Amino acid sequence: MSSSNFIGAIFRKASLENSDLSFSSFVGAVFSEANLKKTNSTYSKISGANFKNADLSEANLQMTDAVMVKLVDARLQKANCYASSMIGADLSGADLRGANLHETDLIGAKLFSAILRETSLIETILIAANLTNADLRGSHIRSTETTRMKLDGVKLDEGKSI
Repeated sequence: MSSSNFIGAIFRKASLENSDLSFSSFVGAVFSEANLKKTNSTYSKISGANFKNADLSEANLQMTDAVMVKLVDARLQKANCYASSMIGADLSGADLRGANLHETDLIGAKLFSAILRETSLIETILIAANLTNADLRGSHIRSTETTRMKLDGVKLDEGKSI
């Protein structure tokens, strides 16, 4: 399915594990409760898509255009989101344990109660992001843009700050 156009398509509860979805467009598509484990979506456009309760564990989302994507309660353990654009994304309640968010643009993103344990947040842009009640224990945070971030109730390793 590489280099395909699925704008507005419905993939609710679909099983696409290990699929190659790279260089494809899924703008506004619905993937709620879908199995997308280990999929390759590099250089894809998923802006405005709905991945509520989807499993994207170990997915490769490197360099993906994911502006305003909905990843509420999604599983993204060990997902690679390197240098993706996730401006305004809703990752509330998402499980991002061990994910790579290195150089990811999360301006205005909602990460309310997200699990970001052992996550790479190196050179990540978190301007105006809401991390209220997020769990950042064990995360690697360095050279990260954090202006106007909401951090109420954030869990950090003892002695660590953002």
